[in-house]
Amino acid sequence: MKIIKNAWDKEFKKKGLIFIKPDKNVIQIEKIFRKKGVKRILDLGCGSGRHVIFLAKNGFKVYGIDIAKHGIKLAKEWLKKEKLRANLKVGDIHKKLPYPKNFLMQ
Repeated sequence: MKIIKNAWDKEFKKKGLIFIKPDKNVIQIEKIFRKKGVKRILDLGCGSGRHVIFLAKNGFKVYGIDIAKHGIKLAKEWLKKEKLRANLKVGDIHKKLPYPKNFLMQ
């Protein structure tokens, strides 16, 4: 996993916010989440935060985790600029996640 981490950190350092617009599938699923009464969302592999930002703007309590430390840094800066909040962590989604069991269901 170190290779992936280093590769993403290198890309984020070189290019900054690589992805800005949310994926069309996330835009569609946001509507479903809203209808179902979802309040919290965990973005696995959140990168520099495009979906974190989109979902926070739409009123969700958003959590994000990514292996790339620089991606998380960029996401936090973007959140601050947009005056939004989210809980972001550096971590490996292929390992035990740093959240309690049924965390999103609470």
